[in-house]
Amino acid sequence: MSEREPPHNEAPPTQPKYLLNMGGRPALHLQADNLNTLHYVEQTRVAESGFTVPTGSVDKSQLHVMTSHYGRTFAAAAEEARGVVRELRPQEAEDLTVIDQQIADLLAQVQNLREERKHVVKRAWEKGHVVYLKTLLGIAEEHLRRRQQPK
Repeated sequence: MSEREPPHNEAPPTQPKYLLNMGGRPALHLQADNLNTLHYVEQTRVAESGFTVPTGSVDKSQLHVMTSHYGRTFAAAAEEARGVVRELRPQEAEDLTVIDQQIADLLAQVQNLREERKHVVKRAWEKGHVVYLKTLLGIAEEHLRRRQQPK
C-alpha cells in the first residue's frame, strides 16, 4: 500500500459544508468545513501612537463572519445577512430568492387583510351606532311626558 492511499478502515473525508463564492472574474469558489466565527464587531479607537486599539465594547450594528478562507463584516440587518448567506451558499441562492418572494407575497396579503378588517370594523361600528330619528323622537316625547306628569 502506498503512502498516498488511505487505509481501508479509515472513513472518507467529509464534504465541506460551505462552498464560498468569492466573486471576481472568473468566479472563485473556495470550500470551507465550517464557519469559524460569527460575532459582533469590536469597537476600536485610534491611540496616540496612530494604531487602532480595542475599546472593550462591541458595535451591535455590525456582524463579522469568518471561515478559514473568508472574512466579511456587514450590517446587522436582515437584507445584509441575506446577501452574505447568498455569498456563502450560492447553491441555495435561487431557493432563497423564491422563498423571499413568497414571504413578500404573504406580507402583502396580510396587509390587504388588515385593511379589509379595518373597513369591516368601521362598517360594524357605523351600523351599531345608527340611531333613527323616529327613535330619538320617541325618547324625547317619553322624557317630555315624564316631566309633565304631576308629582
